[in-house]
Amino acid sequence: MTNPKYKGSRAFTHKWRGMVLSQDGTDPEDTGYALDDLRAIASESVRLPADFTCHPRLKRFHIDNRVKGLERDTIDWATAEAMALGSLNLQGFNTRVVGEDSERGTFSQRHAVFHDQNEYGRTYTPLRENIVGGPGAGRFQVLNTNLNEVGTTGYEYGYSLESPKNLCMWEAQFGDFFNPAQLMMD
Repeated sequence: MTNPKYKGSRAFTHKWRGMVLSQDGTDPEDTGYALDDLRAIASESVRLPADFTCHPRLKRFHIDNRVKGLERDTIDWATAEAMALGSLNLQGFNTRVVGEDSERGTFSQRHAVFHDQNEYGRTYTPLRENIVGGPGAGRFQVLNTNLNEVGTTGYEYGYSLESPKNLCMWEAQFGDFFNPAQLMMD
């Protein structure tokens, strides 16, 4: 029999009560999202305030290309990521992306945080400012960290355990030891 005064690992489990795991044999959940809502999330993910000065190349190659792609019904990796994160936030889930260069993306694909070219230190995060913030919405965080795998992943692991509504992603540069082409050959 367990001691009812025990506060050990059960201290945070009340938040996980009712969590249904797929291995419990339940039917899969409907995870679809309306296409028009996904398009709205994608376009909002690159909408900046009128008084915000974006770098001209970033505007041309990232913002304008995303808008044109949506008009042609084509999306790239960064657009799909913005749609996924934005849709999770709108459903009340908190999302965190951390890593050495997460604000713009390791390979310059994300650009979740824009830096004003005329006002030093002014930034704008469209997924947080344009999409998240209504009642019941989750929190969007994107944080640059130093490349410290153990410290960052340890902290994020602990943060993810705090609530089933937290999705923590650690972005790292895999170039030295991970070759995606190798997966294709196996």
